[in-house]
Amino acid sequence: MTTKDVIANNLRTLRKVRGMTQPELAALVSMSPRTVARLEAGQVADPGIHQLRSLARALGVTVDLLSGSPLTPVTVAAPERLKKVLEGPHGLELLSELADYEWFRNRKAVIAALKEVPQDGE
Repeated sequence: MTTKDVIANNLRTLRKVRGMTQPELAALVSMSPRTVARLEAGQVADPGIHQLRSLARALGVTVDLLSGSPLTPVTVAAPERLKKVLEGPHGLELLSELADYEWFRNRKAVIAALKEVPQDGE
């Protein structure tokens, strides 16, 4: 998966997780809805860093999280106060840091569990 494809996937995923439409996100970052649609479709070969920063800020994530690796929405039950924090402007960044910490702290168990997961086509 190319970087523009990762950005396209993550942009669409994060926008939907945040409950925004393309026009709503476009208005927040002073872009046209068509530009947001093109970014989500992977039709922009080299999105500018200023665009990525604006989009990441509006979605409450870092540029690294937006462009690093494909994100997948996950649904979990959580106490109401935690839900409010995670839905806040820095919630996904905090969750990413927690995942990184848990990965480091439990790396042997995580690696063993990942080896148990069937790969595509198996």
